[in-house]
Amino acid sequence: MPKSVASPCAFVGPGSPYITGTGANFGCEIVRHVVTVVAGTADGDSREDELDDLIARVLPVLEALRAQGFVIGDVRGPGVIGINGKPYLAAPIDVLIEHAHGRDD
Repeated sequence: MPKSVASPCAFVGPGSPYITGTGANFGCEIVRHVVTVVAGTADGDSREDELDDLIARVLPVLEALRAQGFVIGDVRGPGVIGINGKPYLAAPIDVLIEHAHGRDD
């Protein structure tokens, strides 16, 4: 998570578990990421609409990654995250990709 943000924004972090062989094809591992979409400070109902609009704008961008092998998972429920002492309304989106062992990309 960044130390400070200029909302609205999105940032990428590790998923859980970050790297696993569970569910992967033989000789592969699954790498999980979380794209966190951040609306403004959590101070009003209008932020919920803003967050919904941001998610609607981010999902097509993530869908474009499918051609590179990424799988777009769930958009989990919104919540409040603290960044630099301020509460922001945010929602995590799960993204994963399967890599063959020893592959450099």
